[in-house]
Amino acid sequence: MLLLPLLACSLLDEKKGPPGGTAGRVATVETTRASCAQYDDLPEVLGVCLAQRIVSLSTVADVNALCPQAGAWESTCRQAWVDEQQRLRKGITPDELLVACGSNDDCSFQILDTWPATDVLDQIARCEAHARTYESDCVGHALHRWTMGRPTPEEGLRVRAARAAHAQQLAQFFGMSEACGGTLTCPEGTDLAARDCQLAAESYRKYPGRCPER
Repeated sequence: MLLLPLLACSLLDEKKGPPGGTAGRVATVETTRASCAQYDDLPEVLGVCLAQRIVSLSTVADVNALCPQAGAWESTCRQAWVDEQQRLRKGITPDELLVACGSNDDCSFQILDTWPATDVLDQIARCEAHARTYESDCVGHALHRWTMGRPTPEEGLRVRAARAAHAQQLAQFFGMSEACGGTLTCPEGTDLAARDCQLAAESYRKYPGRCPER
């Protein structure tokens, strides 16, 4: 399996740019696609070529037009463009980057984690909408950042009332906060959320080394 990328790189080194040369020209979807046309009969190598050259393009529309033509390399193509935009910091918004990620869950999770929403409820909603495979991890990261930010008890009540879909994760972070000197405490009562919170608090008290550094 390793031979294909190596072969592709070797082939790509043999011929740079579209036929006729493009020195001094602004790359477009058409010229970038043409630069890989010599690999049309090698779909895997064509995909590698497009994934390598997508970084020369500048808009999400370009990504959505070109990367689907990379076949099995579409996710790699999208990730390559998003990584380049993050490196260049040219003002592409996180929402635009999420669109560019398409169905690449790793890419989406990366953007969500790198550019979290200010309000934890907004961030959780973004995790639900975009993280897919990594929704639970994304929500966990959001709740961890929020808990470590020492929210007020009133803020805790607001969030707990709004996020029934992630009640168990939320209870675990409330329990962590209570046991580790944070600002949140477990709710009173015997319902599932209260029990989950109390169990989490007991676990952190038993193993205080698990408490995050503040």
